Amino acid sequence: MQMKAMQKITAVMSVCILIPWLITIAVTGVVKREISDVGQDVKRVRIDVGKTVMEISVDDYIAGVLASRLSYGEEIELLKAEAVMIRTEVYGAMGDGICLEVVELSMTYLSDKERRKLWGSEYDEKESLVEDCISSVSNLAIQYEGSFIHCPYMAVSSGRTRDGSNNGSGTLNYLKSVECSGDMQADNFLCVFTRSNDDFVRLCNKKFNSSTVGTDTGISRNAPLESVQIVSRDAADYVNKVKVGSVIVAGEELADALGLASPCFYFDNAKEQDGTQCIRITVKGSGSGYGLSLNEAGRMASDGKNYEEILKYFYSGITITDV
Repeated sequence: MQMKAMQKITAVMSVCILIPWLITIAVTGVVKREISDVGQDVKRVRIDVGKTVMEISVDDYIAGVLASRLSYGEEIELLKAEAVMIRTEVYGAMGDGICLEVVELSMTYLSDKERRKLWGSEYDEKESLVEDCISSVSNLAIQYEGSFIHCPYMAVSSGRTRDGSNNGSGTLNYLKSVECSGDMQADNFLCVFTRSNDDFVRLCNKKFNSSTVGTDTGISRNAPLESVQIVSRDAADYVNKVKVGSVIVAGEELADALGLASPCFYFDNAKEQDGTQCIRITVKGSGSGYGLSLNEAGRMASDGKNYEEILKYFYSGITITDV
């Protein structure tokens, strides 16, 4: 009798445990698991993997982010530098905490399943490369005046990086403008294309009119460039401010509106083959212009520079510390 009673109690308890789990699946489609294979005292990142919410170590997170960037170059010292940059961003966002939600990090992360699918037969080789680079700079992060820095980067610069002290935030003083001569030989250094006058005006109005001047920026549809004026450029040739009709915006905002690769751009009037008036746009580089140029850093690595030399070239006055 006692045995049967115990079995009934066990069955009831099992149902009580299963019901919330089944409701969770039915409502959200997600099975939540608090910890994967890392202990509570290990710094970790909480991520969504399919229908599972799990926590992984910072090193595992770095591996997934670094894997997404291999297309920028696989030089070992470049990958080491990027691993240190990623850890710095994670620790900076984490602050005094020990666990961080992945949504607080604006980084592309590839799960192990995604890496296997992407790399195919090269999985073992590339996974080993990523793991070796991370382990060789384990626990290293970048600080400036005692605080973790933000580590901006770009694919290719305009030939020089931008001075962070000019960005108006007062938080990027460790970014000094440095030369990137190798970027000017990169395949994606220069892009020249045209947009019709109508497209130019439509894209500008779509971006700027709703929050600034009502329904129209005041750009002339017949001669748009007469309504557009570059107000200022920085020493690296990037556009700081530009007047678009009746609105003054940042160069990054106009680049985003027009789908340009970088805010280092020039406009000229031109004509299509059928004689239709259009705007020729010349763009240098790819990315914001601030921080480390992946192309130049890759060239430096291939020339024998180590990860520390690379990081200190782009981020001035920093210390690379064991955290």
